[in-house]
Amino acid sequence: MTGVYIDPEDVYADAMCASKLALGGPIKYVLKEGLQISTQWLGENVVPSIARRYSQDEGLICNLGLALLWLVCDDEAKDDLQVPNSIVEQVKTAYDELPVAEKPQQPVVKVPLHV
Repeated sequence: MTGVYIDPEDVYADAMCASKLALGGPIKYVLKEGLQISTQWLGENVVPSIARRYSQDEGLICNLGLALLWLVCDDEAKDDLQVPNSIVEQVKTAYDELPVAEKPQQPVVKVPLHV
C-alpha cells in the first residue's frame, strides 16, 4: 500500500497536517514578558486533570495550560467556545491571586507559526 503515513520521524508531514487542520493557521501560545507562571502552576490551577494523568509530560501540561489560560482570559473566544463556568472561575481566581503587581488582562500571546 503506497501513500500511507506511517513514519513517526517525518516531522514535516506532521507539521503540514497540523497546519491544514488549524483554523486560521498554526499558532503557539507564549506568556507575556515579565510573567512568572510555571508549568507547575498551570498543572495545579488550569489543567489539573491533565497534570494528574500525564504528570511526566511537562510539554503537554504547558501547551494545553497556556491555551486554556488564553481562552479563559479572552471574553469573546470564551463565549464562542462555551467554556464551563466552573473552569473559568477556577482559572480566573487562581490568576487573580498571583503575587504580581500588575497583571495584564490577557497573560498569553498567540504567536503564528510558519510551516
